[in-house]
Amino acid sequence: MTTLDDLAAALATMGDDLVDGGVLVVEPWFDPDHWHDGAVFDEGTEEGGLAVARVRRSWREGHESVIEMQYAMAEPDRTWSFTEVHRMGLFTRDQQVEVYRKSGFVVEHEWPGLAGRGLFVAVKPPSA
Repeated sequence: MTTLDDLAAALATMGDDLVDGGVLVVEPWFDPDHWHDGAVFDEGTEEGGLAVARVRRSWREGHESVIEMQYAMAEPDRTWSFTEVHRMGLFTRDQQVEVYRKSGFVVEHEWPGLAGRGLFVAVKPPSA
C-alpha cells in the first residue's frame, strides 16, 4: 500500500470478511518518523546442495519506503539470481486512525505492538 486510498481499500476488503462486532488486529508498517533510510542487510544459508544469499537496502522516496532485495542462488550445476522491490507508504498514526474511522471501524487500542510499530485493534460496529 503506497497511498491512504490503498489502505482504505484494504480495510474495506478486510471489513467485508468480518461480522458485526468482529475485531481486526493490524500491525502497521513504519510511520515516517521511525523509518531509517540507508539501511543495508545481508543473510545467507546453505542446505542440501542449495545455497541462497540475500542482500537488501532501503531508502525513502517522498512518502514511500523502498526496500530492494537481491537474491543469489546456487546448486552444483547452476546459479541464478533475481531482484525484488517493495514499496510501502509511510503514514502517520493520525492518518491511519482517520482512515480506519472513515472505513467504519472503531479503533479500540493502539498498543506498543509486536515489532515496535504499534498495533491497531479495531472493531466493526453493528449495522444500523
